Order: sequence, then structure tokens, then C-alpha cells
Amino acid sequence: MIACPKVPETYHLIGEEELAIMKKTAYLVNVTRGSIIDEQTLIVALKGAMLGSAWTLLKWNLYHLTIRCGILPT
Repeated sequence: MIACPKVPETYHLIGEEELAIMKKTAYLVNVTRGSIIDEQTLIVALKGAMLGSAWTLLKWNLYHLTIRCGILPT
């Protein structure tokens, strides 16, 4: 679960390197700003089944990944 403030130091805090060390069955839950995660890298990880699932409060461009990604209610 990711819960941190949106500051310059947390921009794309979660990227290719961080996603690569997660288990393929892991769930990524983001309850903070979308810019904390590199969205394009997350899409690649989900499409490539390198990550079990991702859940976010924000409505990113992940609608085509509905099997592996969900939008949390606010």
C-alpha cells in the first residue's frame, strides 16, 4: 500500500525498478496521488503479468486493464 505526500521527492517513487522486485502475485494499492507511480511502467507491468493487480483512487488511463486493475471508491 502506498500512502505518502505529493512532494517533488515522491514523484514517480514507484517505477520500473520497484515494480520489478515485487512478486507476480502482489497487489499494489495506491491511496495517494497518481504521480507517485510511473503510470506507463505500471501499465507495462500489468499487461505483462509482472504484477498481480493494482488498485488506485485515481481514474488513470487503466480502463482497458479492468481485469488486473480497479478504481477504489473515494
